[in-house]
Amino acid sequence: MIVTILTSCARRSPPSRRAYDEPEKAAAYEIERRSVDGEPVPWERLWSAHAAARRMSVSVRGRRTASAGAWEQLGPSNFGGRTRALLIDPDNPEILYAGSVSGGVWKSADGGRHWRLLDDFLPNLAVTALAFDPKDSRTIYAGTGEYFVNADAVRGLGLFVSENAGETWRPLPSTHGSDFYYVNKVAVSPHSSDRIYAATLTGIHRSDDRGLTWQRILDRAPPHRGCQDIAIRTDTGADFMLAACGLPTSAQGAVLLNKVDPREDRSLPASVFVNPDASSPGGWVEALTSPNMARTSLAIAPSNQNVVYALAANRQPGDYEDGLLAVYRSTEGGRAGSWQVRVRHDDPVALNTMLLSNPFTSLCGSSGRVTGNQGSYDNALAVDPTNSDRVWAGGIDLFRSDDGGASWGLASYWSENGSPQYAHADHHAIVFHPRYDGHSNQILYAATDGGIYRTANAAAQPARSNRAPCNRALSQIHWESRNEGYAVAQFYKGSVYPGGGAFVAGAQDNGTLRGAEAAGAAAWREILGGDGTVSAVDPEDSSVVYAASQNFGLAKSIDGGARFTAARAGIIERGSDFVFVSPFLLDLSNPLRLWTAGKSVWRSVNGAASWQAASAPLAERSLSALAVHPADPDRVLAGSRTGEIFRTREASRSNSSTLWEFSVPRRGVVSSLLHDPANPDTVYATYSSFNRDPGDDHLYRSLDGGITWSPVPGLPDAPTHSIAIGPNWILYVGTDVGLFLSADAGRSWERDDVTFPAVSVNHLVTQPDASGAWLFAFTHGRGLWRTRLGGPPCLVTVSARSIAVPAGGGIAGVELAAPAGCEWSALSGVGWLRIASNPNGAGPGRLRLLVEGNTEPVIRRESVAVNGVSVSVVQEPGAISAAADEPSHPASVGSLPFHVAIDMRTATSVATDPVHRCTGRQDGRSAWLGFVADTASTIAVRAAGSNPVVAVYDFEATRESEVACEASTGEVSFPARAGSLYLIQITSSATPPSVVAVNVGRSRPEVAVAPREFTFPASGGDRRMAIRNAGFGPLMLMAAGSADPGIRILDFRGPTTIPTGGRIELLVRSAPGIRSGTVSIVTNDAATPAVQTPFSVR
Repeated sequence: MIVTILTSCARRSPPSRRAYDEPEKAAAYEIERRSVDGEPVPWERLWSAHAAARRMSVSVRGRRTASAGAWEQLGPSNFGGRTRALLIDPDNPEILYAGSVSGGVWKSADGGRHWRLLDDFLPNLAVTALAFDPKDSRTIYAGTGEYFVNADAVRGLGLFVSENAGETWRPLPSTHGSDFYYVNKVAVSPHSSDRIYAATLTGIHRSDDRGLTWQRILDRAPPHRGCQDIAIRTDTGADFMLAACGLPTSAQGAVLLNKVDPREDRSLPASVFVNPDASSPGGWVEALTSPNMARTSLAIAPSNQNVVYALAANRQPGDYEDGLLAVYRSTEGGRAGSWQVRVRHDDPVALNTMLLSNPFTSLCGSSGRVTGNQGSYDNALAVDPTNSDRVWAGGIDLFRSDDGGASWGLASYWSENGSPQYAHADHHAIVFHPRYDGHSNQILYAATDGGIYRTANAAAQPARSNRAPCNRALSQIHWESRNEGYAVAQFYKGSVYPGGGAFVAGAQDNGTLRGAEAAGAAAWREILGGDGTVSAVDPEDSSVVYAASQNFGLAKSIDGGARFTAARAGIIERGSDFVFVSPFLLDLSNPLRLWTAGKSVWRSVNGAASWQAASAPLAERSLSALAVHPADPDRVLAGSRTGEIFRTREASRSNSSTLWEFSVPRRGVVSSLLHDPANPDTVYATYSSFNRDPGDDHLYRSLDGGITWSPVPGLPDAPTHSIAIGPNWILYVGTDVGLFLSADAGRSWERDDVTFPAVSVNHLVTQPDASGAWLFAFTHGRGLWRTRLGGPPCLVTVSARSIAVPAGGGIAGVELAAPAGCEWSALSGVGWLRIASNPNGAGPGRLRLLVEGNTEPVIRRESVAVNGVSVSVVQEPGAISAAADEPSHPASVGSLPFHVAIDMRTATSVATDPVHRCTGRQDGRSAWLGFVADTASTIAVRAAGSNPVVAVYDFEATRESEVACEASTGEVSFPARAGSLYLIQITSSATPPSVVAVNVGRSRPEVAVAPREFTFPASGGDRRMAIRNAGFGPLMLMAAGSADPGIRILDFRGPTTIPTGGRIELLVRSAPGIRSGTVSIVTNDAATPAVQTPFSVR
């Protein structure tokens, strides 16, 4: 049994498209958190840990936890994970098999559209190689143990075999030895089903009896570095084999990942060997080598098997280290002396040198440097079945050559998520459809760090210029994700929305993802790129979301995750001072107060607008865990990567010179800290390092707030990452070998329900409610799981499950029915449909949805998730109108509400256009509308798209009588007289101009305030008040304050305008002292002009 620890390059998806980190650094984090003081990781102990777990009793959920149901998998089933092996059934090409390095073997029966997990034999097994018996596709061999530049340097269980199309698997006991710790490739002889070959870390091995016994036929044990690839010709009477052997990792990666074997000679380059008959003794000849050759992949041309290609990575220090060395070709079956260099890393055409580098950051940036080399991590090769000159290479992106490897075109774009040219980065296998002919069938599959991708036009033209990575339109090859149901996401940490119906999680190499129960497991979306790590959702206002990429690249969104801005101002420590997955906490007693830690502890008291040091540097090798006392925010704990647990009782006042007291329960990495909510002086600490010294354990408890600690024994010796406390004080602990629980404060332990897989559990989160709690498990390989603890969840119902909206959009309302105290959150996933009212609450409520005008001639559909309920919004198609560009002939505004979508490309600008008072300029192209008020009322005009300026003129006065103008929000209101004509000018200076959606209607702003009440500690402090406009037309905030002189509104400077769907924040500050009262605001909301929010200081 092995556990997979998944890392890869940390990319950001658009819009940021920032450069990504080195995969070795991400992997080093996984190694280090299981090590003690940087010592080699004793991975072999996982065998004992799994054995110990299997001997433990299994919890009976109803008896132990009063659970209302078993564990359920919440997805994501539309985001894949790292996949190194892919097979297509030659007899039925709709059947595919995928080997996940974190989730076992999966099968699709419909060409990859949907997937299901096969026999859950050791679900966190790293499956790195798959092979059919060529004479019987129901017989499949799976090789385990991954070695290529990541942290999965964990020995495998050798080989497994299935003889019933993957439904069940059995191990081959003869492969449990050290020769098969890492199986990189498996192949079955085309001539005999009895004969199997395996490329492993010690060489090439052959079995002549279907895996019962083995012999090493090519010895590449130390001082060599084993073999990584094999290829067998099928057109000869013998097993004509090629093998690529040598350096599987870069020199830097080997050091970082504890992969330096003192017996090895790293001066020895990689080589390609040839054997005309591998079924017979001897016969191996070194056919190709070069002093700087590193990991090499091989491919034989099916249409002419004398043609063989080799793609070699480079170990020479410099710009191309771990990038391309060369592409080689032989037209004589790979025999010695027949290889020719087709392209090298010093080729004058830069694109040709990018096969194993990052083409986007290397060729589209301003540095002029080659970046992202990772030929030891992703290095794949395949030849078109119909054309021996057409070759595919996979690195970070896919490339294709049509001239035998001499020149290359870019065939995929990792940086263009959402476009047809996008395929996820890091390609590990390239597989053609068995009936591919290059014409009527051009289907090709790629296995990547993001799962499976498919193209149906593999013969189309790729992009071929040096600027190809900067313009996706240059490539005609289109890709589609084939990952539905392939639930192998590798989560680091996660957070949960109030009510437990929506969730955010940081995923290895797949960014920060968000899902919702109502939307389903296949509807997760990426909201921030990079290696997603930590996150938080504000419990008082769930439109405030925090998310971070590696090394605490923190960003904040105040619009529910639609847009993020950097949120590290004031932190002077470098990213390298932070752990790859850095600790991050939101104080539930005051969501403005945030905590993180590098080598020092950092505090924000204003929602990450700025940060201040809350300690002197405490840790030599960074802090790895944080906890804040649930009743006293001055009491904070911090754990380090070397085992210390620091503590303070003055966290709100400490600064960069404050040294915290500490204890050292043991050496190793502190992975999590947790206060017992019923007794906050009781604190738990988990350690992710294997035990090293006598008396070491993975769970510790303190009864005095962190001063003294005692081990809590009974858990297997496996890396332990997280702890949670459920109802009835049941302890839940997540480890590398699954989930464990104790109903007696740790005196005895059980494995959790058999419906939960034995996967690595990185983070546990409880979400309490009125009748119990949800328990969430964020796993590193099987996505997110949830179970119910305590009584049944409260139910939220809605007044309408479907809403029809006209093309013009507007404000739509939904009534929510829920028991008192029942928490809920509402979530929308697209920009044209927003939550205008408070997005979360408790008990009965009312949602106000802002639907933007539809400027496309198609029906738009989206849904709003409210806990487990989905509200469908269907909007009519839009119609675009040409601009009426003269004030003398304006377009007529009909009955209200009115909507028009104006094509500003048809608008014009002339010298006689008026100068706007709000900008002092004419502001570009103009379109004019004429409006006659039928009754005296306040009218609102709202324009969206193409950066509009809105101005209104009273036609009965002079032309200069501008009665309203707005440039920043695109929204104005004005008092209209009955029967009077007003001219509305929409102006845009956007380049290029586009469509502006204009809505005209009676102004009916509606105020919404969160939170519903404030609670301050007796020492005083700051709280945030969010004020929203949930109606149509500008909301005027005219007054804000409190009759209590101890309460101050810091940010109110006088009347403030809040546009439709807009939100502002006021900071409410309380002086010390025990008292209660209200904070009042006054607006132009006709229905509720004054809102009073109670507060208490206690």
